[in-house]
Amino acid sequence: RYTLENVEIEFDQLDVDCQLATLVIYNASRIYDYRLRSRPSTVSSSSMSMMTKKSPLYSNYYRQDLDFKANLTFCGHFKPEGRFVSKNALLKLSLIPNDRLAVDVLPSLINGGKFQAKYKFVKSYHQVPADEYDPINPTICNLSYYQARELSGKFEPPRSSDNDYFSNSNCTFNFNLLDEDSRLLVWYDYFNVVDDNYTDCPSDNLTYTYNLHSSSKYYLHPFIYCGYRNFPAPYLTFRSTQQFHIHFRSNDDSEAGLGFDGRYQFLSQSNNLFSSLCRSPFDSLIYINETIEPSGNISSNGYPENIICEWTYVTRHGLQFNLEINMLEMEGSKTKDPPQGCQSSVLRIHSELRTDDLCGQQEKSYYFLTDSHWFTIQFISLNRQTKEPLRGFQLLWTVVQVKSNETDNECL
Repeated sequence: RYTLENVEIEFDQLDVDCQLATLVIYNASRIYDYRLRSRPSTVSSSSMSMMTKKSPLYSNYYRQDLDFKANLTFCGHFKPEGRFVSKNALLKLSLIPNDRLAVDVLPSLINGGKFQAKYKFVKSYHQVPADEYDPINPTICNLSYYQARELSGKFEPPRSSDNDYFSNSNCTFNFNLLDEDSRLLVWYDYFNVVDDNYTDCPSDNLTYTYNLHSSSKYYLHPFIYCGYRNFPAPYLTFRSTQQFHIHFRSNDDSEAGLGFDGRYQFLSQSNNLFSSLCRSPFDSLIYINETIEPSGNISSNGYPENIICEWTYVTRHGLQFNLEINMLEMEGSKTKDPPQGCQSSVLRIHSELRTDDLCGQQEKSYYFLTDSHWFTIQFISLNRQTKEPLRGFQLLWTVVQVKSNETDNECL
């Protein structure tokens, strides 16, 4: 499917009599290596404007756009400038006599001319859809997606002709949000990252990192993903996220799978996934005065689909929240053997140093003590996979105060 190789050729000489023959290169584009030579500005600017309209997917290959032609023809006595790169793993050249199409005449090329060219095979990731590729080294799997260019799309690992991902893969998918009020939603239609250890995923895995507008520090999402149909939960970036990165790694063994078919969508406040039925990520924080409102509850109000809800509660410094989930009925499961993951829905609880992702059905209450004076609840429900009558979630929160390391928390 993706062979990750292109062919490049560069001519040493071309000496073909135009009255006798033509040299044809199929499905290729001319490239100029600006690292070695500079082109005249008039030629460069006109070529760039023409190519940009025709092939935006290749916008960063050798820092220029490519304009693939079904065939490029040459004859004469000169050296074609630049190099030529194939659109895929095959580059075909033909030296064609002009009498080839004549009726009842066998093609002959005795004195038509000659050419000499150097070729090389180049590893490249430009057959994998992305907005931008690594600006320095096209052999690095470093793919970027920008809200300013496309609001939604797909992402997937490079695959071999056998449709499996490659061993020793090391790919990063970079998602760039437009501003502090934008959000990114990521989910998966298919997931098969091969590893027998679903907990630590030491062989092949998927991980997330992100950074905020307010800081250059990178934060690590605490989960690692692998397994057959052990779906990562739908992920919505938190407030003020600037960049979100998905890292895919595979080891050097021969065991591989299809990998994953991921989808992404950049969201603004007007998106239909945000409903008046619940609070959205764009609503203000909820400040809790513990003397007036020491406890309360949050509920999904059933189990709707195609909806995103987000609540963020804050109280004064020195206090914490104790959360009790006394009802959880959602699709998926992280506890079955083998686990199913949380493909369509997730209840995500996030505090300063702790994040929990929940889905499936729980018979016992689940407790979460925040490590700071705030917490964020995300309820994401996309397209339901079943019609099973489920009730969503219900959560009770209580403001507590930690007296010391030796004593229990106290309710206020």
